[in-house]
Amino acid sequence: MDRDKRKQIALAVLIVGLILLFVVYFLWGTVIDYGRITIQAEAPFSVEVFGESKHECEVSPCELRLRGGEKTLILRKDEHESILLDVDIKKWNTTTQEVIFSINPQIASAQGLPVKETQKEFQLILDSSNGMQKLVDASDTRASSITYFREPMEDYKLFTTKDFVLIQSDEQLYKIDTLNEQKTDLSQLGLSSLESAVFSDDGRYLIISTLNVVSIIDTDKIAISDLDLNLESSYAWTDSSWLIFATNQGYSLSGSAGQYGENYINILSSQVDLGATFGIYHPDEDSYTLIEQFTNVAGVPEELIPLANGRAVYFQSGEEFFKIILEQL
Repeated sequence: MDRDKRKQIALAVLIVGLILLFVVYFLWGTVIDYGRITIQAEAPFSVEVFGESKHECEVSPCELRLRGGEKTLILRKDEHESILLDVDIKKWNTTTQEVIFSINPQIASAQGLPVKETQKEFQLILDSSNGMQKLVDASDTRASSITYFREPMEDYKLFTTKDFVLIQSDEQLYKIDTLNEQKTDLSQLGLSSLESAVFSDDGRYLIISTLNVVSIIDTDKIAISDLDLNLESSYAWTDSSWLIFATNQGYSLSGSAGQYGENYINILSSQVDLGATFGIYHPDEDSYTLIEQFTNVAGVPEELIPLANGRAVYFQSGEEFFKIILEQL
């Protein structure tokens, strides 16, 4: 084979190789390196693939074709909280996600206030059979013991929230789960002179106030931390362990987003000139989100009253009634 023939063959092989390389590159970029995600949610909504692209979903389920790899998706729907999703798009596979949008909490007028739940009453009494002090339901005519205390407490305070009781005597501090008859010793926190104490519905978290500060206790971890809210603030728990609050303090936008949307704020020590700041404290991530800077009130409401189903919180300002809508009523 002469030299010219060999050159022609070498050139042909090179061209074929380049074509194959281009085909593989093209297929990798358009077919091979892609996967799909199907999102089931209430349409319409939009999906932003962080740092890449935006998509409008007019129907559900909404299927997107994306490059493979780990992605952060931001799902948005009008008048609802944004949702952040971290997903791993598998090449040649379809990932399925079902999400439920929560409405943006909003304040609206109300016709009146709901009837407040009647709190159970408990008391400490001496058991003459063993000389120990026991906690009992005040309505129990048999005075059945919920839990015992070996050393009777004389100067004590009882704080009751539904089925949970906090007993404080000097620096002794006990959480009592009355349904399960369980006692947790919180005395290591070294607290005394409590002014108020309110448990979350599941009993894990406890908001307390002293003469100087409002604090939160995680009774699972037996840990305490101070909140940024002042003593003039009002607050109430929802059944999802959100702490709804109203304060005369101002706020600044934190500029961050998370599992509770994009309205994260920092609570300031300075006070607002008009109305009150309404928001939500999330104890699981020690964060605050904004509901509204509401100017249709004279100041901080004296009391926030949650519905038993957790869908709304009511309050009164002067002769007017309002509700904070947390879920579709």
